[in-house]
Amino acid sequence: MPSDRETTITQSVAVTVLAPQSVDSIHEPTCREPDVHILLPPLLQLKAISERFTKLALPSSNAAAIADENHSTRLILSASPFGEFRIGVQTAACKIESKWQGLTNPELDPTQIE
Repeated sequence: MPSDRETTITQSVAVTVLAPQSVDSIHEPTCREPDVHILLPPLLQLKAISERFTKLALPSSNAAAIADENHSTRLILSASPFGEFRIGVQTAACKIESKWQGLTNPELDPTQIE
């Protein structure tokens, strides 16, 4: 039997009001045009690998977290116009990478690119 109880959740959120002149200086970051457009491998494969990489990149103990404090974890994504795609993780302790080959690098219609 479903319950008809009502739950009220209250949350404190810090809000900073910016002056109009500082708001005018905020812009979206610009990104350069990509060097390559590539059709990615199946998303289920990418999801499984990214979950494994995430577990490897996370420190397993407080000692590891303290030791890794001065080192950053890097996510590595790269693609080539020859149909190669790489995804990887690099930490102070390890570097692991997966590579796909033979992916499609489609020809794009120049009128459809912004």
